[in-house]
This record gives sequence, structure tokens and C-alpha cells, in this order.
Amino acid sequence: MKTRTEPVLLVGVVALLGCTGVIDPLPRGPGSPDSELPRGEWECTEPLPGPSPLRRLSHREYRNTVRDLFGWGDVEAAPFAPDPTVHGFDNEASLLVVSPLLAEQYMAAAEGLAEV
Repeated sequence: MKTRTEPVLLVGVVALLGCTGVIDPLPRGPGSPDSELPRGEWECTEPLPGPSPLRRLSHREYRNTVRDLFGWGDVEAAPFAPDPTVHGFDNEASLLVVSPLLAEQYMAAAEGLAEV
């Protein structure tokens, strides 16, 4: 019957034999931290992020969200100005803006939900 110390000693001996005690110097060349590469067109400039409009829900998404959150089916009656459509789609983020009229309609719908 083998004892538990034999496998541990074997692993320790293998680990010690694998260690040479010398660490190779880091290579100098492209990609190393201290390499000096020629500057060119590839050089990074300041990032130019694209536009990120604040997206609002379409009226259908708003009604579905209220229905799912509160379980009320009478949200369908909320009168909102129609959403603009592009090629049959009514969820174009750049066109879904909150006009003053729509803000008033959202306020009235929110007050109606708060009363229930």
C-alpha cells in the first residue's frame, strides 16, 4: 500500500527538475512593450464614436410593456400621436422623438395609470 506522501514527493521532484532558475529576457521587436515602431497611418487617433440617440419605445412597445408590467389590458385606449414609419417599420430610433404633444400624451397616460 502506497502512502500519500509518495505522489506528492514525485510531483515536487518533477517540478524542481523542470525549473532552471533562469528567466529568458523579453524579446525586443514588434509587439513588445518597449519596442519603438515607426509611426504611420495606422497610428491610433482620438476615437470617433457614432451617434447614440436616446431611443424611446414605439407606442406598441409602450402598450405591451405597461400590459406586461401591470397586467392591464385597457392601455390600448391611450391616444398617442401616430409613430412615423419608414419602409413599413415604426421603430426607427432616429425618428422616434418626443414632441411636446407626445410628452403631454405620455403624461396623461402615466397619470391615468397612477389613478388605477
